[in-house]
Amino acid sequence: MLPIVTSVKEKTENRQVLATIGLLINAIASYHLVSFHYYDLTPGKEKKMRRDGAVYTMMPVWLYANDGRYYAVFWSDKYQGLSSYRIDKMDDARMMDAIHDPVRFDPEEWMRKTFHAYTGDADTITAVFDNRMAQQLFDQFGMDIIISHRDQDHFTASIPAAITPTLTAWLLQFGDQVHVLKPHSLIDSMIAIADGIQKNYNSKQEAEHERSRKD
Repeated sequence: MLPIVTSVKEKTENRQVLATIGLLINAIASYHLVSFHYYDLTPGKEKKMRRDGAVYTMMPVWLYANDGRYYAVFWSDKYQGLSSYRIDKMDDARMMDAIHDPVRFDPEEWMRKTFHAYTGDADTITAVFDNRMAQQLFDQFGMDIIISHRDQDHFTASIPAAITPTLTAWLLQFGDQVHVLKPHSLIDSMIAIADGIQKNYNSKQEAEHERSRKD
């Protein structure tokens, strides 16, 4: 269900999203290719088209909702793979006359590997978790993960997932309740982010202290 709208702009955007969803449903059912532009919003809330406004042309295979957003998974012949796009960021979507052969697609496998709509190469993440995190881990990754007892307060889990910014941020939010053991690339990424946050706040505090001293 779409959220309650409170303005003309929101009503227009919701109508556009609904129209695009309807178009994509028809395209999925008939294996038609779909063309569209894809954009990001600037700080001034203006549309900035990706790829300098180039047209994306792919075959949609699945629609899903996540965190209040709607997404479409497309198959790309050019890249010989699947990718996910937010429907509300698609502009001028059109169903083309061209028809594509069906491609193999497993929704459960896709969600396990991409984690919150971010694509990436699948990997196995091994980490030690506080026992209190068991439910959150199952909620995010399902019951099909390998769990082993570590000590009275912790367990070790092996999770098949793509290493993405979303996954890294999800792990970081739990602080010392999670200790990643491997892969090292994920550990390095988490350390780099933590160091960057610390340096940012240290520099801001130093600047504020200097400003207060001058005042």
